Amino acid sequence: MKSRSPYFDLVRVFLTPTAVADSYAGFMLVGALVGESGERERLLGVTLCSVLVYWFGMAANDVVDLQKDRLGAPQRPLASGALSLVAAIGVCVALVAGAVLVGVWLQITAAVVGLLALVVLYDFGGKKVPILGNVLMGSCRAGNFLLGAVALAGWGIFESDHSASLWVGAALLGFYVAGVTAVSVLEDREFRRGRFLATALLLLTVPVALVLRSPADLWNWANALWLVALLGWAVRTACRAAPEGPHGADWFVRQALSGIFLVDAGCLLALSPNDFPLHSEVLILYALFVLTWVWKKRWFAT
Repeated sequence: MKSRSPYFDLVRVFLTPTAVADSYAGFMLVGALVGESGERERLLGVTLCSVLVYWFGMAANDVVDLQKDRLGAPQRPLASGALSLVAAIGVCVALVAGAVLVGVWLQITAAVVGLLALVVLYDFGGKKVPILGNVLMGSCRAGNFLLGAVALAGWGIFESDHSASLWVGAALLGFYVAGVTAVSVLEDREFRRGRFLATALLLLTVPVALVLRSPADLWNWANALWLVALLGWAVRTACRAAPEGPHGADWFVRQALSGIFLVDAGCLLALSPNDFPLHSEVLILYALFVLTWVWKKRWFAT
């Protein structure tokens, strides 16, 4: 189906809340660890910055994959001719400039530039390298999580007693996204159930790790079980995909991406101190989950 705007389609605007969730989770987790609520302006600023970086990553990906998309995904804005290559490059430049300017305002320029560098490494060749591409994509998401943390507490947070919890959260998110990316690579190959399951089922270690981190928290258990159910449904859908329809790995990735919100929520539940619960913040992540599901459904129905 055609989207309402080739520019919005270029940046996958309907998936924007996933980027918001990562930086929001990092910001709120650090706030709980250091006992601060944080300034609303800084939260809005880092959210905007993460969105701009995410949009740049999506747009740059289409620029790099233009020739490939003309054969495999002709409906995309560049491949279809709905948007010119010059216009797409202009969008990329504007997004990078905007992200850096916001980073300067928040005094986290180095963190923003570092995250942009990861995106460039992935889009401009890294994604084609086995394993490295998966790690780079996971690092982009983990970096966005850490961007939120740095925006609130600065680089000093990594020298504090709370750094371990922060690194655990970033690692779990990065591992989850790297795993989903590893499954997406299988879309270019013949679907083989054994190979697919060997990759997809590794993601179940993430909810297990979250539960083990805080086994007494019933909400943490509920969130982890929700993530397990989502992954189970995604695996079932992939294995039952019709040969003439979308690739099984494609079905899995579409559904598993929603799990990013649950991983972020799990990090808040499992890693925040008991005297600073983040239940309201988790509800916001759930709301973003629902928003993305509805937005994506309506976008493709347009």
